[in-house]
Amino acid sequence: MIDGKSRSESRPKPEPPRIHLVAIGNELLNAETRDTNLAWLIRRLTRKGGRIVRAVMIPDDFDAIRREIEQAKEEGIDLLLTTGGLGPTDDDCTLAAIAKCVASPLKLDDGALELVRERIEVMSKFRPGIPTELTEERKTMAVFPEGGVPLRNPAGVAPGMMYKLDGMTLIVLPGVPSEMKGIFNET
Repeated sequence: MIDGKSRSESRPKPEPPRIHLVAIGNELLNAETRDTNLAWLIRRLTRKGGRIVRAVMIPDDFDAIRREIEQAKEEGIDLLLTTGGLGPTDDDCTLAAIAKCVASPLKLDDGALELVRERIEVMSKFRPGIPTELTEERKTMAVFPEGGVPLRNPAGVAPGMMYKLDGMTLIVLPGVPSEMKGIFNET
């Protein structure tokens, strides 16, 4: 006891991490796909002690992604977590937008490329007929902003990414719910 208080009473409680969530995808905003990721993440992160300060859906758009990153930095967010925009299609611009925003060049990441290669090999064993070539399109899923750390995707091909930015952790996850949950749970 210290001054009549137990040790636990005398220690200040740490502030919960401030979290900003962003679901990225044109398909979310035109109702082609229903977003379930935000609700799932909010439930999981608040149960782990996080404090959600913002959760939004935005289009696959450089400026929209940049605005969310800049807002998170200005507000002193601890964790900015995005879902969507990591596939090999032309509209999947999340990593390119992040690279531009953080002024870090995009480059083929060897670790991410190995994760893509491994997942293609594993998936071909369970889904006969899936092409196993590491095409240029598939390689685009391993192009990260320099300094990004690849996160293994146990349910799909596109790896997630972690990036440290001015005291904030940026986690970028695929939009496919099973892939997003797989990376979240494994990491």
